[in-house]
Amino acid sequence: MRVFMVAAAVVNLIAAAPCWADGPFASATPEPYALSNTQVHTMHSTETGADYQLLIATPQDYQTAGKKYPVVYLLDAEYSFALTRNVVKHFVDRNKLPEMILVAIAYPGGGDDMETYKRNRKRDYTPSFQPVSTAEDADEEQEQGGAVRFRNFIADNVIPYVASKFPASADRTFVGHSFGGLFGTYVLLTEPELFKRYVIVSPSLWFNNRMILRVEKQTAARRQVDRRVERRVFFAIGSLETRAEVGAPMVDELKQFYRKLAARPEPGLEMSLRVYLDENHSSIFPSAITGGLLAVFPPPES
Repeated sequence: MRVFMVAAAVVNLIAAAPCWADGPFASATPEPYALSNTQVHTMHSTETGADYQLLIATPQDYQTAGKKYPVVYLLDAEYSFALTRNVVKHFVDRNKLPEMILVAIAYPGGGDDMETYKRNRKRDYTPSFQPVSTAEDADEEQEQGGAVRFRNFIADNVIPYVASKFPASADRTFVGHSFGGLFGTYVLLTEPELFKRYVIVSPSLWFNNRMILRVEKQTAARRQVDRRVERRVFFAIGSLETRAEVGAPMVDELKQFYRKLAARPEPGLEMSLRVYLDENHSSIFPSAITGGLLAVFPPPES
């Protein structure tokens, strides 16, 4: 009799439990999760001839706060935007980072079409043509070397557009990884005043027989000007980014490049380099964006 009563009680509990599939708590049509306080703007560049999307994250009260915000510009929006937005929100909520506007430059449909995405980024992020070895690769060569045009698009179109739509201050930060890090290094050398802060992650300094080292020599004439430009630069790379993984000794190349920059007599240039243990070229970005933003931004005043 006692066993029967326990069994009956269990049956009654199951019958009384809500039916999550069909009950009052279920949505008729599940809705996708959306990041709050974000916007998507579209732009066409006559400079590059390409279409872009600007994925923008703002402080919640930016329209009524009556103040201007630093702006962080990110490449590779397809993976950098949502991650960075959540990292920033986490540290802003804990008073470790200032409120800021994020602007990530994306390619329409890039998240679904990896070949198009890779082709576009290689065109925009590389500063020169890298000679190809076979006729079959000729098309690939033509899809390189657009960094000057892409830099001009950012300087002449993206930054003014953001300033016209949002309360943006002149405090601008660049974030780039891999080819994006190569592009950021190129901007740092050729037009350093475009950004005040740089987070450069795993830059592809090997590209075109390490042509960025030649750019460093060629920009020597700028150095008297650069002495007056205030910049805070954070370089990051994973300890596993070796020749075996990516075909180039990226850690040693970045250390060598860092020493070259450190030897330049530029009081306005403040730099740091961090090698993340046990991180590779694919895994480095989450750690580096966290450490990089905390490194280049001073903590907010209490």
